[in-house]
Amino acid sequence: MQLGKCRCAYSSSELYFLTYYAQQQKNLPVGSTLLGTVLSSDKTRVSAITGDRCAHPLLISLANVKKDFRNKASNHVFHLLALLPIPRFLHPNKRIRGVLTSRLFHQSLDIVLAPLKEAARIGVMMSDPLGYKRFCFTPLAAYIVDTPEAILISGVAGKTSPMTMAFYKQFGDNFRHEPRTASTTIAQLMAIEENTHPWDLTSYLAGAEKFRLNGVHRPFWRDFPLADPSTFLTPEPLHHWHKSFWDHDVKWCIAAVGAAEIDFRFSVLHPHTAFRQFKEGISALKQVTGREHRNVERYIIPVIAGAVPSSFLLAVRALLEFRYLAQAPVIDDETCAQIASALLDFHTNKQAIIDAKARRGKGNSLIANWFIPKLELLQSVVSNIQLNGVAIQWSADITENAHIHVAKTPARSGNNQDYESQTCRYLDRSDKVSQFNLATAIRSANIDFRALFDSEEDSSSLDTFPDDDSDSEFDTTTISTTSALLKLINPVSALSATSRTVNYFDMASQLQHHSNNSVPRPFRILQECCFSSQP
Repeated sequence: MQLGKCRCAYSSSELYFLTYYAQQQKNLPVGSTLLGTVLSSDKTRVSAITGDRCAHPLLISLANVKKDFRNKASNHVFHLLALLPIPRFLHPNKRIRGVLTSRLFHQSLDIVLAPLKEAARIGVMMSDPLGYKRFCFTPLAAYIVDTPEAILISGVAGKTSPMTMAFYKQFGDNFRHEPRTASTTIAQLMAIEENTHPWDLTSYLAGAEKFRLNGVHRPFWRDFPLADPSTFLTPEPLHHWHKSFWDHDVKWCIAAVGAAEIDFRFSVLHPHTAFRQFKEGISALKQVTGREHRNVERYIIPVIAGAVPSSFLLAVRALLEFRYLAQAPVIDDETCAQIASALLDFHTNKQAIIDAKARRGKGNSLIANWFIPKLELLQSVVSNIQLNGVAIQWSADITENAHIHVAKTPARSGNNQDYESQTCRYLDRSDKVSQFNLATAIRSANIDFRALFDSEEDSSSLDTFPDDDSDSEFDTTTISTTSALLKLINPVSALSATSRTVNYFDMASQLQHHSNNSVPRPFRILQECCFSSQP
């Protein structure tokens, strides 16, 4: 029998199955564990209505967690690592203030990530959930950020790609430029420092502009083992794809078809279940979210069909096909080829958008170029998928939602004074309550982690701490996965998004026949003595 052609799939979020990290695992000592670190940072507003108070949370997660579990916001896989400072410098020169802000950002990350750098360099002993010691290394696997934050992290100036050596005049090219590696940026910084002192800000900034750098002389990733901005800066679907669609593709369609006509076409669409209907059109929508971006993407091609040239339609359709293919949960080499082909189709037909006078800027002025940063970032999607796995697992949807739990809700629970200290105190207390909830739930479920790898003789001798009011022999249950644990325990408050269906008929049967003492019974509020006659 002839075997079919084997295709390499980039669907797993576990780093060991990817070529790049599989090679890094081989370079580690025998028996060690690779724990990929996932970071995310972005400014968010914490004050409501008034106050204009912002926070800059730095979130951390683990790349070894399965993609489907990490992408559920209610699982709370992203935790607050630090609240980065948001300074206001008094220097009169705006550019100098920007350089100082960027340097403070990198210096703060240097301080916060120092233990992770040390663990990535020489390893560290960590305890797993069962209490066993593991020799772990913590390389930086991914940094989930939007475009401005990616530029800040890579150390480049504005109108420059954070992932390649391209600058704004090359953003419209139909090929991927040379990657901007960490060694290239560090070599450029060393060349600047040969002639200029780093703290002679005016002269240093002038030298940095020659290499299109932002003036940061000590980027935090310079001494982070295996860290390279061209690798750990992953494609971010929410901002790079869907928001880009709203900022550019939709504007092209409105300019080509006309605001009144496109609104009319959206308003007469037949409603479908689970699909949003835009009865008033889309041209006047304000403060739209990623959900609205995705809803408009479903309709835009049939709406503009017949009202724009065929090449215009092919260009918009090619970008949509690129986004839909790139956000697939399973991607193989064939899909990667289709993604690259869709992007090439856009570049082949993009001139039709300019010919239709649909590319416009401020003041409705015509634009005859393709100086769009997010368009250039699309060239790095396929190569990054092959290194870091599917791009949908690096979407900022989850991290944006995590800001509610780690920054906004804690800040608004205080007295609007000392946001940072009150936020940390709130999270510390919430974590203690959650840990106590988990511990009591495990205790009530009679689960013993120590008996997992022990023999029957050893496990029988373990202290089981039975309840005082138990009438039968105490039974223990051994588990080996988190999902199995969540199915067995019954915490007071939900620990994750995993829901459990309660079989009330089975519970009623057990209560009736007293077959299981672990089944909860209703509290007795009336006693027989209450109805007895007094002598």
